[in-house]
Amino acid sequence: MLIQNGLGLLFGYALSKKIAGAAVFKRVFFIPVLFSIVAVGFLWSMYLKNDGLVNSFLNLIGLSSYQRAWLGDEHTALLAVIITNIWRWVGFPSLVFLAAIDSIDQSCLEAAYIDGVSERCLFWRIILPLIVPALTVITVLTVIGSLNVFEQIYIMTDLGGGPDYSTDTIGTLFYRTAFGSVDTGNPEIGIGSAISVVIYVVTLAISMFSMLVGKAKEIRL
Repeated sequence: MLIQNGLGLLFGYALSKKIAGAAVFKRVFFIPVLFSIVAVGFLWSMYLKNDGLVNSFLNLIGLSSYQRAWLGDEHTALLAVIITNIWRWVGFPSLVFLAAIDSIDQSCLEAAYIDGVSERCLFWRIILPLIVPALTVITVLTVIGSLNVFEQIYIMTDLGGGPDYSTDTIGTLFYRTAFGSVDTGNPEIGIGSAISVVIYVVTLAISMFSMLVGKAKEIRL
């Protein structure tokens, strides 16, 4: 969540500066969001194999010592899944933050420039506080998505969250328990239902907390 939304904020701010090729970058950032998560997971699982695109690229640039089975190593599997997820979703917060920044009254920014405010101070003291509503929405959506991730893990690793449960999530645990798998054996609908309630309660609690924090910041402003 932090990396994805942080990059989204950075990209959105950069695009708001009307950099060269901004129109092209908007499309490039958002195109992965339109892809099916099944297709993204399958393609990246192919790229991350021993003889995949990632290892071939590392070999090409002389970093063959870093080659590995990214999804087969418990120390790198979760990182690979996270990076894939960021690649797919970073375009969404980027465009939301861009729209929020573009909606700021330009007279506020012009007044700040006239007063000699630095770009860094302008961002932290003026722009960021004014886009708190967008930050709140994106935070809540990212939290909900993170707590309910399932398809990507299923496609890129397996229902067991392998290797050695390093990519296991509460979503894959729910599926294994409720519907059964090689690891769990017979389905346990009752326990699966309890896990689904836990997912709902945790998601609701974190979402409400994020919304309350965002509203509190808006009130102070």
